[in-house]
Amino acid sequence: MARRDGSEWNHQTIIPDNEILFLPLGGAGEIGMNLSMYGCNGEWLVVDCGMTFGGDDQPGIDLIFPDIQFLEHHREHVRGIVITHAHEDHIGALPYVWNRLRLPIYVTPFAAVLLRAKNDEHHVDWNQFIHVVGDDKKITAGSFAIEMIPMTHSIPESHSLLITTPLGRIFHSGDWNFDESPPLGSPSSSTQLAAIGKQGVDLLVCDSTNVFVKQREGSERQVEENLAAVVRDITQGRVAVTFFASNIARMQSIARAAHAAGRHPVLVGRSMRRYEKAARQCGYLSDVPRFVSDEDAVTMSPDEVVYLCTGSQGEERAAMTRLAEDSHPVLFLEKGDTVLFSSRVIPGNERRIGTVHNNLVARGITVMDSDDLAIHISGHPSQEELAQLYEFLKPAALIPVHGEMRHLQEHVRFACEHHIERNLCVTNGTMARLKGDELSAVMTVPAGRLALYGNRILPLRHSLLHRRRAHALRGKATILMVMDDEGQLAAQPQLIADGIIDHKDTEDLQLTKEFIKRLLTYYQTMPLSDGDDSVLRRRLRRTSEEIFSDLFALRPLVEVRIVRVT
Repeated sequence: MARRDGSEWNHQTIIPDNEILFLPLGGAGEIGMNLSMYGCNGEWLVVDCGMTFGGDDQPGIDLIFPDIQFLEHHREHVRGIVITHAHEDHIGALPYVWNRLRLPIYVTPFAAVLLRAKNDEHHVDWNQFIHVVGDDKKITAGSFAIEMIPMTHSIPESHSLLITTPLGRIFHSGDWNFDESPPLGSPSSSTQLAAIGKQGVDLLVCDSTNVFVKQREGSERQVEENLAAVVRDITQGRVAVTFFASNIARMQSIARAAHAAGRHPVLVGRSMRRYEKAARQCGYLSDVPRFVSDEDAVTMSPDEVVYLCTGSQGEERAAMTRLAEDSHPVLFLEKGDTVLFSSRVIPGNERRIGTVHNNLVARGITVMDSDDLAIHISGHPSQEELAQLYEFLKPAALIPVHGEMRHLQEHVRFACEHHIERNLCVTNGTMARLKGDELSAVMTVPAGRLALYGNRILPLRHSLLHRRRAHALRGKATILMVMDDEGQLAAQPQLIADGIIDHKDTEDLQLTKEFIKRLLTYYQTMPLSDGDDSVLRRRLRRTSEEIFSDLFALRPLVEVRIVRVT
């Protein structure tokens, strides 16, 4: 493992005594899958351990995690994992990789409840390693003194981290915005942030998600009022609202809107019920009556219910997707009903969400979203809010994270406009060094992605996953050749190509016969392979691919199986 100046690193020199290191293994150059490491005095601190979802181009892969090989290699020098908040892109990888780490986890009560609920599902026994942060919100882990700074976000108990080391102070923002009147919790404290700035911040590591948005969007309180007005004005049919289940404030707002309109709120989707249970355990939703069950809701008249649904991003098995397809096992929507998308499209999900919209509209269901109504705000900072944070903290240097490269570069440009001249763009695996007034990239470590494939965790570049993607994109054809030891065919070659050839279609059957005819012609004239089946398979595969291209205008993966009979 080499430094950028060509010299070699070992653990004794990887964190020199006079340097602070920052290393993102996830969440830098992308939105989601957050995992950051801070190094000082030969020790490491980990912040968050999140996941992201597999895309349409990754068949068979539901979840993706950061590659933790560097973290795992230096595990004995890691003093703990601090969780900023309980969104899955900050905690979702923990149950899958924790047995390879077995490190102390520092969390707030809400995140602790959600993590402990994963014990049985993921077969982890980590209760003794989960440490709930006390009311003083302070943690000591080796060389790191951490204070959790409450910040508003779209989930309860979200925090920035003030990390104090013998060599300097870092403010790790986590996910945040400035909401002056949140329905749950208290607003971010400008007094506390200004006091931190007066004491000095050597490095700000900051959320970049909404860096292209100039003005703040408003308050969750205003969303609550708007939702109440919209639901009140819908007097006919069912109302279904889809949003992120982790947004407990939104859950509370919709429940209140339903009751004010004389309707009963119904939670639809496992995630909704899981987050509601955790919220009530932590004292949230105390003034919200229990939600109506699916079974009771289906017997009510349409104008008596409001469904609170998972699936705002068009997820395949989520409640809203199934309601749109009319495939939910209990509930249904019909002509005259209304669906509200109290959410924003996450880049990459446009096609799936569009499919859900179209399925709803085709059945006569009215669809409205945040483009039509002010029924959503982001939990991330606009430029206006970033500038306000800079003013409070007055950081000496900045590293942008939680964004694609275009977000990171824009954040650097914006910071320079606000007189933060020392800044650095890094992506996953690039280690940054803060040494006195110097901020620079010093080395690259192994970093990538791990995929959950069934019950296995494999590198995303694993040959098995590559073949799975190729099968899904190109299809697969198998050719069976039965022959004797002298190479004479003992039976007609067979072609198996499900998903490529329709064996009930007359034209396809004729093309299949032509395929076999051409393959036989080649086999009878091909050079001898000296009994080497690998050479024979390679030649037949190459010829089969050419015949497929000519007859079907397709180039599937071709497998040739040779069976020898005596």
